[in-house]
Amino acid sequence: MTNDSIFKEVLQTALSGKHREFNFLRNLTHLSNALEVRSGIKAINKTLKRLFKLMYKLYIAQVKENKQDINVVISLQQITICIAYYKEELMIVNDMIHEYRAYVFGGHFLDTLLGKTRAEIDLVDYRKLPWKIF
Repeated sequence: MTNDSIFKEVLQTALSGKHREFNFLRNLTHLSNALEVRSGIKAINKTLKRLFKLMYKLYIAQVKENKQDINVVISLQQITICIAYYKEELMIVNDMIHEYRAYVFGGHFLDTLLGKTRAEIDLVDYRKLPWKIF
C-alpha cells in the first residue's frame, strides 16, 4: 500500500463514522495488540492535528489575499471530523485496556502470568464490580 492509499483509508474510515465495538481483552496477546492499536491511533491523531494546522495557515493566507478556495474549507471540516472520530476511537481502546487491567489486578494476576485465557464467565466489566482487597 502506498502512503496515499493508507491516508485515504484512514480518512474514509473516519468519515464513515462507524466506531469499533468495545470488546473484552482475553489474554496478554490481546492486550499487546490493543496497545499497538492505541499507539497507531495516537500517531494518526497527531498527524491529523499537524495537517489541520497547515491547512488552517493556508486558509488564513488565502483570506488575507482574498482568494479563498472552497476545497480548503471542506478539507478543514473533514479533518475536524476525523480528529473527533479518532479521539473517540482512542477512548474506546483505552477503556478496553483499563478494563483488562482491572480484571488482572482484580484477582487474576497469576492466571494472566500463566498465560491462561479469560473465561466466558469473567467477561464482565471489572471496573464496575465492587471488590475489596481484604
